[in-house]
Amino acid sequence: MRKNKALFTLLGTSVLLFSCAMSLSRDEATELLDKIVLRVSEGDFEVPETYSYSEHVTYTESTPREVDVNYSYAKTSKYHYMHCKTITKTGSRDVSDTTGTYKVTETETIDEYYYLDPAATEKTFITYISKEVDWVSDESVSLPNPHSKEILEFNEVIGESALSFWETKMNENMGDRYSKNISKVATECDEFLKSLYANHDVYVKDSKYSSLGEGNLDMFVVTYGHGEEKSVTAVFDQYLVKRYDIRNPQMIKTSTYNWNNVKYIYPDLADARSEMDTEAASSIAQLS
Repeated sequence: MRKNKALFTLLGTSVLLFSCAMSLSRDEATELLDKIVLRVSEGDFEVPETYSYSEHVTYTESTPREVDVNYSYAKTSKYHYMHCKTITKTGSRDVSDTTGTYKVTETETIDEYYYLDPAATEKTFITYISKEVDWVSDESVSLPNPHSKEILEFNEVIGESALSFWETKMNENMGDRYSKNISKVATECDEFLKSLYANHDVYVKDSKYSSLGEGNLDMFVVTYGHGEEKSVTAVFDQYLVKRYDIRNPQMIKTSTYNWNNVKYIYPDLADARSEMDTEAASSIAQLS
């Protein structure tokens, strides 16, 4: 009973928040975006120390492809952590099929970890990158090895230099890459709305703007021009972008941000250490 009561309370709160959202005109939404852009570009604006990001992109081209990105980042007094998992699905489409469906023929998964081990007694920086590929057999041919896994990089740095190695890797690999989107997405949305006033070749088919107050905005815009339909969906809360979706004839992209929220996942290093031991033993044998 207590769970149901909590659920009803949560639903009631959601309904209250939704009912309090005020519809805005495009002018009002643009004015609000101007303020968001200005605020997030100020020097005293606090960028979250931890966050996670997810993205799904479907490329609507002759060779169909889908990409999923799940990313987590933290730089706090306790955690120095970055994890990025990228899954790319490539397929083939029957040219006679007009439904847009296709068969996935290859799935590639890249798992990247860069972190200071929080369980280590001495500062330890770990780099671990693995790659897995799954192939789907053709109807006429069966693949002998439909799955492969390869450890692309594994390295441990122990001691006082561990932290500096983490910093170096973050600089090399654009570690804190998505926090820049706090400003970038707000600016893109602001410029997009302003462009609708000047571009008379683009027709706004549908649009909705609403807000719960300063720093908060929901926007949805569908345009048609030059023979193409495009749509933009964006959500901002407390000046931070929470969602940003783009749809056009070339691609469909959905992205979500969870600020001040990250789930720490660590790799199983047993295979990597075993592989290193095997390589070391082989090197010693060759020298002897």
